[in-house]
Amino acid sequence: MKEAAATLGLMDFPAPAYGLRHGGASDDLLAKRRQALDVQQRGGWASDKNFRRYAKQARIITELQRAGPLAISFGQAMDAALPGIFLLGAPVPARSRTSPAP
Repeated sequence: MKEAAATLGLMDFPAPAYGLRHGGASDDLLAKRRQALDVQQRGGWASDKNFRRYAKQARIITELQRAGPLAISFGQAMDAALPGIFLLGAPVPARSRTSPAP
């Protein structure tokens, strides 16, 4: 993970695998991409208690508010660009270091 982040020039946005485990489950539920049972099975959580520990939609909302509009817009650009980056070697979208216009 650290090597991939460095290659993409994202060292100031650390994404530990543990955080992705939380975020993936929470995001799937928040975006209504999967039902709770499907998320639990996908994450490999045998018990409801362990699943509930990881799936926290409110945490994602809090983190998005804390991240701010620049990080969110970069995340959206990366989300759209990932297939091209991984499959075609396309460049990583540029990140703006200034505040967006209101």
